[in-house]
Amino acid sequence: MRSNVLIGIGLLCNTYCSSGKRPNIVLIVADDLGWGDVGWTNTNMEDVTPSLTKLARSGVILSQYYVQQVCSPSRAALMTGKYPFHIGRQKGTIKPLQPTGLTLNATLLPEQLEKLGYTNHMVGKWHLGFCKWEYTPTWRGFHNFYGYYTGAEHYFEHTRDKFFDFRQNMNINFEAKGSYSTDLFTREAVK
Repeated sequence: MRSNVLIGIGLLCNTYCSSGKRPNIVLIVADDLGWGDVGWTNTNMEDVTPSLTKLARSGVILSQYYVQQVCSPSRAALMTGKYPFHIGRQKGTIKPLQPTGLTLNATLLPEQLEKLGYTNHMVGKWHLGFCKWEYTPTWRGFHNFYGYYTGAEHYFEHTRDKFFDFRQNMNINFEAKGSYSTDLFTREAVK
């Protein structure tokens, strides 16, 4: 999968970059979202997901991308272009105090995009490890990160197991406390 993604991006960049234009690439990862839960695959859902449907229909839909049973393996596959069992991420999610993360031996999609001249931003849930700085988004090809490292958090308090988890780049962002996650992510994403 990795080579296909990178070849596709390379071809896309060759088409646009030769004309001086570089296309924007927006990847939306929505955990626990079923195939029929969105308007571009189920017309009965068009009024429920109008903004996502509009974005999807004006872009490229990854309709043959298969996710894993939980989010960490799916995110690892998307970021590396490899099946999770090839990189040791096939056995469930990364727990908050688990001393591991997505293998540091893999080159991630944002690192490849950076080589093509892109500036990469991530908003939302990382869930690929944070036991060392080297595992975190701003060390893995993202120039900016706004969100949380763990797999779940309270939408307003931004806590997991009584620990506050909301970041802006590498800093803890206590200003987020009391604000709804979706509103925070939306404001940051449209900047």
